[in-house]
Amino acid sequence: MSQLPVVTASPLPVNSALRLAHPRAGYVDAYRVKCSGVDSAEAAGRQLFGSSPAWVGALMRLRDTLVRPFGLRTYPADKAVLPSAALLPNAIVGPFRVYSVSQQEVVLGQNDRHLDFRVSVLVEGTEVVVSTAVWFHNWFGTLYFALVRLFHHLVVPALLRHSFRTSSPSA
Repeated sequence: MSQLPVVTASPLPVNSALRLAHPRAGYVDAYRVKCSGVDSAEAAGRQLFGSSPAWVGALMRLRDTLVRPFGLRTYPADKAVLPSAALLPNAIVGPFRVYSVSQQEVVLGQNDRHLDFRVSVLVEGTEVVVSTAVWFHNWFGTLYFALVRLFHHLVVPALLRHSFRTSSPSA
């Protein structure tokens, strides 16, 4: 039986690479979760993006169907991260390009004509912090993210709970 971890909203960590770009971002958030056995940001990133709850996958497929007529990028399901895959700069992982990788933090994201976004997976001791920063280029980006935001605050914590659940002892 697995135990779901507690995910909490958090300020953007001071040691995150996103901190430098934060003042210019139109949207920023961060969520943290305690976890054990994660020794690097790369391992945390592989764990986080390796699988997701079924409803998140369905939501991404719906998003792709809805945005395709507007010429926005879609993200094929076959780009998921394998648990043994290395996250390397410039690699494409699902909806993300890998921008930087260090022992402590992996930064992924995407640039598009309506907005740019970055996702940081940061390991701070026994916690993993996932932060998001979004920069809007035009009114369409602002409108698009207003719709995404309705689900974003549900999706990120759900991914963290799903990815970092722990086994509990049998009763």
